[in-house]
Amino acid sequence: MARDDKVSVGHKHTTSDIRGGRFPAGMLPSTIIPSIEATQAEAASKSQVVFSDLAASGTDFSDGDVWYQRVAGIIIAQWEFTSGAWAARTLDSAVIANLDASKITTGTLPIARGGTGATSAADALTALGAAPTTHAHTTAQVAGLDAALAGKALTTHTHVKSQITDLPVVDMAISGGSLVQRDGSGRVKFTGPSAADDGATKGYVDSANTSGSSRYTYGPTSGTYARSVGASYYAVYMDGGYEFGRNVSSRRYKDRVKPAALDVAAVLSLEPVTFHRKVVGDSDARDLGLIAEDSTQVPHLVIWDTERDQDGQPVPGAVPRPEAVRYETVLPVALLAVVKAQAVQIAALTTRLDALELPR
Repeated sequence: MARDDKVSVGHKHTTSDIRGGRFPAGMLPSTIIPSIEATQAEAASKSQVVFSDLAASGTDFSDGDVWYQRVAGIIIAQWEFTSGAWAARTLDSAVIANLDASKITTGTLPIARGGTGATSAADALTALGAAPTTHAHTTAQVAGLDAALAGKALTTHTHVKSQITDLPVVDMAISGGSLVQRDGSGRVKFTGPSAADDGATKGYVDSANTSGSSRYTYGPTSGTYARSVGASYYAVYMDGGYEFGRNVSSRRYKDRVKPAALDVAAVLSLEPVTFHRKVVGDSDARDLGLIAEDSTQVPHLVIWDTERDQDGQPVPGAVPRPEAVRYETVLPVALLAVVKAQAVQIAALTTRLDALELPR
């Protein structure tokens, strides 16, 4: 017979239910009631544990209650009720530090943990049988490489001239569009120059050094500095910096001009000498001139220079020393001063002689 006041199979009772509530007090021995109350008090102090297929939810819980979400019997998430709300909880790494890695069937692990007993990536690669980061292969270990290289030349190889099909003609003869080949003596041949920047052959240079027929010799007849024989021309000089220039005397090119006070006696003290020049193959040629070191008494007559290296640059710390005598410019002018002085002396002597020869 059904009852209207039935309760669900899973239900709870309080002591009020026992004492005069749903159960009359006489139904239970009075001695068991304290035990029931103690058990209920202890149960109330315990945390509630919930297993559900759903994520944690609801607020009718106490701090410390735990909720596990599981799928097909496997726990996939955990929450703890704290301060009136559910907070997700994760397992500390210390809990699974000794977990057998072989039991992990999904997910990924760092390569350093990939081999049995491995504590580094290198050990893991070794345990797994993998090749090191830096390694080498033979051609046989590269699939298809031997077949691809069959009949091919090595990276380092040589060719003879006959194997190069588009090589320009190499010839010792003079021909356009060909490479120049030296003869047995190391000489090369090419045509004479026609443009200003062409190379000169020996024959061209030899003909250019012929006196009276070249712009490079006295009396040039053609070229930039050409002058007809007998016409006026400039003398070309080289300064101390080994640069060429022409010598001019117009007042337009001079300033601070003043009379030269030359010591006639100093000019007359110059000692002409003959000498041999210290040049290879010309030791028998005798020359006439002055010694620069013995001619410094005449101002501007001696050119001074310092010791120079093989490139023509002054040697640091070198002291200036006599280098050359300016025969073509200073010496004639100095001698002109001597001539003028002698002319004055001759005029005075002539006057005295004329006075001596007058009849008394």
